[in-house]
Amino acid sequence: ATGIEEAEIPTVLLSECATAKEAVDLLLSIYDTVGCQGGSGIFIADNTETWYIENVTGTQYIALRLSESVAFAVPNQSAIGLIDLDDENVIASANLIAVAKEAGTYVGDENANTIDYIASYLPDQTPNSRYMSALSHFDPAFAKAAEEVTSADYAISNVDAQGNVVPFYTNISVNRAFTVADVIAYYDIPGIGSTGNLEIHIFQTWAEDSATDTMEWVAMDNGCWNVFVPYYPMLTTDVYAAYKTATATAQFVQEQPAEGLYYPTTGRVRDAEGNRVTVEGFKVLPANWADSMYWTFDALSNLCEFAGVSDEQKAAVEAELAVLQQAAYDAAEAMKADPAAATTISMETAQAVHQKVVEMVNGLAQ
Repeated sequence: ATGIEEAEIPTVLLSECATAKEAVDLLLSIYDTVGCQGGSGIFIADNTETWYIENVTGTQYIALRLSESVAFAVPNQSAIGLIDLDDENVIASANLIAVAKEAGTYVGDENANTIDYIASYLPDQTPNSRYMSALSHFDPAFAKAAEEVTSADYAISNVDAQGNVVPFYTNISVNRAFTVADVIAYYDIPGIGSTGNLEIHIFQTWAEDSATDTMEWVAMDNGCWNVFVPYYPMLTTDVYAAYKTATATAQFVQEQPAEGLYYPTTGRVRDAEGNRVTVEGFKVLPANWADSMYWTFDALSNLCEFAGVSDEQKAAVEAELAVLQQAAYDAAEAMKADPAAATTISMETAQAVHQKVVEMVNGLAQ
């Protein structure tokens, strides 16, 4: 495949651009010239504006400069519905409508220069379980079954019922003012938080032009069994040692190990004919797992989910994680009060979290 790859995009944009709009223009110029290796949904923001860009073909895209009040979710599915392309807050590829027309999937009004993006480019999209969880998280009263949900229930639009251009909105009902705690709770939903998570980064921004206009909340591994630690990215000069520890890789074995920290899992091996097959076995963590923030949380989540931990033990873990998360919220307030101490506060918070979770893992593994 050709075109820019997902993991390359942040490196290129952050190294070349000073503002969100510069980054949008650069990314779209790359899409126009060499394309994107795969479909993607990308946020680009600074302290003045936030853009959301989708590219589902490699070359055709739509970019939206979002209004402050719009609420939506992007669980690896498209979130863009009926869009009037004449809106000054929209940038679209030149052939967005033409390509959909050629494919015979275009939905919209060509004379009005509108396109229903999901219907035109992803006509078979139905909300996955994470979309359904997100809708219920926005409003616990959400009661539709997945088969009853249409893109109109959740997609971004700038066209009202009379066909007028309006600020971006969705039909998602939000029953409260969202806080960072609500966003962190979103990752505590099974299927959104999972053992497949590597790192989770949440960016909380304020409309000010300073080194404290962005706070980043970081967790390693499964969001369902975790603590998010706060950082000021522009003030952080060092991080706690457990984020930097080098380890060997974890090993998959079929026989239960006699020692070390391990948990049951499945793995892929080759049979006598050389075919790859799935078998039951165990993942053995590196000997120095306790020195690593990542492996510590990997151990916690996998032990809780797959190692026969009792409901009482799980409840105790969840209660302790809640205490640690509150301490992290308190640390964020301390950082706001004394930004010069941000690096120290973040490092001390991460250390306290790490040490306590190591204790919990050792207790569960006994």
